[in-house]
Amino acid sequence: MTHDTKLYQGLSRFTRMSDFLARYTLYQHLMNQKDKEGKAPNQGDVLHEVSEAFVNYDMPLPKSLQYLDHMGIMPFTKYYLRIQRVLMKLVAKNPARVLATLLLDNFANLGPIVLDSSWMHRIGNNPLQWGALQLPGTVDELGTIAAATAVVK
Repeated sequence: MTHDTKLYQGLSRFTRMSDFLARYTLYQHLMNQKDKEGKAPNQGDVLHEVSEAFVNYDMPLPKSLQYLDHMGIMPFTKYYLRIQRVLMKLVAKNPARVLATLLLDNFANLGPIVLDSSWMHRIGNNPLQWGALQLPGTVDELGTIAAATAVVK
């Protein structure tokens, strides 16, 4: 799938539109909130908060990281590096809610949650996922391989 195929262009348009819808929804939510004195929020502050709440993929990475990302060695580097600010803001704003979510995930295994992208979640481990370099160890996790080996066991 290259940049000039109809499938890529359709998925890209869908992604842009869903991103716009999410930004607009957050903007409307923040604009409708009143502070303790009942005043409406400043539109400039709300626009700044909305723009910071989403990862900006248009800003380039350093060339070495961009190469590793494009080659699939360290995929989704832009997301991982740029989501940290959003997560730290979330932790500062709602520490009890974040802690409760982490504890619930630890006990109930909620599956992938956004907090899994935090650098704190990876303390003691590799902070980045190695993409293509994990392939030899993950072959047995593929659905077809797992199904075939389950029959044999």
